[in-house]
Order: sequence, then structure tokens, then C-alpha cells
Amino acid sequence: MYSTRFYDSAEFLGFRQISEQEKNVEDQETFKLSPLHHFVRHPWYFFALVMIWTRDMNSLMLVSAILLSLYFIFGSRLEERKLIQYHGKVYREYMNHVPGVFPLPWKILSHAQAQKLMHSADSNNRH
Repeated sequence: MYSTRFYDSAEFLGFRQISEQEKNVEDQETFKLSPLHHFVRHPWYFFALVMIWTRDMNSLMLVSAILLSLYFIFGSRLEERKLIQYHGKVYREYMNHVPGVFPLPWKILSHAQAQKLMHSADSNNRH
């Protein structure tokens, strides 16, 4: 729940696009990084995987967990292609600093680095 306050829910769910009759498929949000994005590029996918794999398992749950995990891992890669197209160099630089789905203690984005990336994205959007 904490992470939802860093997302534009109307944008995410498509309600804003409907109300504004937006027909473009481009990302309508600016490049923003929540505190959770300092540790992993896809915090919702990470937390979903934690919830999936910390449950009691039977054979059906195991198969479901494997399939959902593959969906999140491959889905994150597809989403990243889209984000690279939308945000270009800034997103590629972000990818170099922060892991995709699984946090790594030695790859954490500092507050200063996050501010620099967001400022760079803002500067690119103005041109």
C-alpha cells in the first residue's frame, strides 16, 4: 500500500486517458523514482513474488508460483523495452544502477543519484 502513493493510479488504470480522451500510447507520466525504486526497478513485481513464494505450497500452488514468476520476470523485460523507448538514456542509466526484480545490497541508488536522474529526465522533457 505504501508504494501506491508514488504512482498516478488514474494513469496506471487508464481512467485519466479515458477522461481526457487520450489516444497516444506513449507514457504520459514523467520519469519519477519512489524510495522503493532506489532498491529495485520493479518493486510491485518483487513484492508479488515474495507473497507468492512465502505461501504454503502444494503441487498446484507450486506450478502456479512458477508460472506467475515467469510472467513477472518476462513481463518486466517487456515493460523495460517500453520504458527505454519513453525515457531513453535516463532509463538506461537507471538500469545500470538498480537491479530489475530482485534487490541486490551492493546496487542501491542513492538519493543524490535519483535526484540527478530525475533532473536529467526533466531537462530532456523540456527540449
